Amino acid sequence: TDNESTDNESTDNESTDTESSGDESSGDESSDDESSNADSSNADSGDKVPSDVDSSRDERNAKDRSGVNTSDDEQNNGGSSNNYSTDKDLSDEEGAIFSSGIDPSTANEQIASGGFAHIDPIPDDSEQKKSVTSMRSVKDLSVKDSESTLVDDSESDMTVSVVTWNLAESSPSEEEAAFIKRFRTIRNRGSDLIMFGSQETENPKPRRTEGSRSVEIRRLLVKMLGEKYVPLALHSLGGVQFALFCKRSILGEIEDVSIADVACGIGNVFHNKGAIGAFLQIKARNVYDASDIAVQRKKSVKLLLVVCHLAAHVKKVDSRNADYWRIISELEAQAPPRFFNDEITESKGINSGEKIIKSMDHVIIAGDLNYRLDLPRELAERTVSDMESSGDKEKVKDARNLLLRHDQLLRTISEGRAFPNFAEGEIKFPPTFKFDKGTNEYDTSYKQRIPAWTDRILFTPFGGVKVHDYDSAEESLHSDHRPVHATLLLNMNGKVHVLKQNRRKKRRKTRTVINQS
Repeated sequence: TDNESTDNESTDNESTDTESSGDESSGDESSDDESSNADSSNADSGDKVPSDVDSSRDERNAKDRSGVNTSDDEQNNGGSSNNYSTDKDLSDEEGAIFSSGIDPSTANEQIASGGFAHIDPIPDDSEQKKSVTSMRSVKDLSVKDSESTLVDDSESDMTVSVVTWNLAESSPSEEEAAFIKRFRTIRNRGSDLIMFGSQETENPKPRRTEGSRSVEIRRLLVKMLGEKYVPLALHSLGGVQFALFCKRSILGEIEDVSIADVACGIGNVFHNKGAIGAFLQIKARNVYDASDIAVQRKKSVKLLLVVCHLAAHVKKVDSRNADYWRIISELEAQAPPRFFNDEITESKGINSGEKIIKSMDHVIIAGDLNYRLDLPRELAERTVSDMESSGDKEKVKDARNLLLRHDQLLRTISEGRAFPNFAEGEIKFPPTFKFDKGTNEYDTSYKQRIPAWTDRILFTPFGGVKVHDYDSAEESLHSDHRPVHATLLLNMNGKVHVLKQNRRKKRRKTRTVINQS
């Protein structure tokens, strides 16, 4: 997560860290990182936030089904990509679903009393739905446990599995990557799409050709997934790797694939930080019922899948937020015109990123987002230790929620500083950073980094998303990060168009009655 510059934080010279591939810069910066506490939270850092999130989405939050929990480094390798141009009866299985709205009365009372603001499922009562507000209405958020509403699987659902893994400049063994095999048989049918993103795949030295580890990780993916899956897109940007695989049996549903990348490193030029995005157009799996007589659905569904690596260090919340806005604005600028929705006229400005997000039916962002916990190391470590040693699920949940209250990403989303209206599956796994390589021990070096959930998978819930699972692979020990994976069920019904009734005005024929005398 944290291969940053040496000694001084203000220095812009990129170099390899002599301690380990995952270490942050030494000197003043390391002491600043770990001595930070809740009183020095980055929430007061004064991010420049774009205009407020569209409040009209609140009503959609109550209607859409979703899974919610609001909750480093390479040199310029040059982007390289390989794009491959190109049935469905999902078995029922329970999966937790969370609403994307928050009951403001409950949230404000709990925050005022120092408690948690839970994200509760929205009941069927229409009055309750009207009271739901956007995620910006609260300051601190935590996760509701799996007391969630269950939604039946639909014929139109597409199963999408996502993996993000910071490799810390070393290749995993087949045993450590074996968890990827589960996607071949998940839900008794296997995932339809599998997106894999890695960070710190290569060391930061300049190179003219692609590094050996990039090739090795792709070969490993092909071996883990088998002949049932074919690659749709492969792309690299510095240490960031993107691979998208499709089940062979649904290859005919893929209509278009386009790749774009964004550098977020030094001067927004170097590729040590950045993102890779894939625009997908897929044939819609429209299912009509009696209520759809007067409507018509689009024949295609549009997806945006993004893998990214954001700025490191505890105090760099503003930089991470700025990276997000740069990524979506640049992706909007590079997006093919056919992926925009012409019906969307309102926008915050040219290439603000808002239009491309609204044009997509589904957006998934995964990566080493690098958001940390605003807690002292001692408190965070003791809480994690209590989680590991306790056999009581309720105590483990309470301890985890205590940490999540101080999670920078959850606070950032709730305040609308970045990732507005994005959602996340419930976090039930331990912090994924930073470990001593090859062990389950959190950082024992002199830098004593604070354990944190730096590796995350977010999505927009408005198109209809069900979270099947969201977890980390704790058995993969070779890196200082743990890989995180999620399986999402995406509603693949096309967007609804209300049929315009072209009523022809019938001219009334007036009859002239001539009275004949």
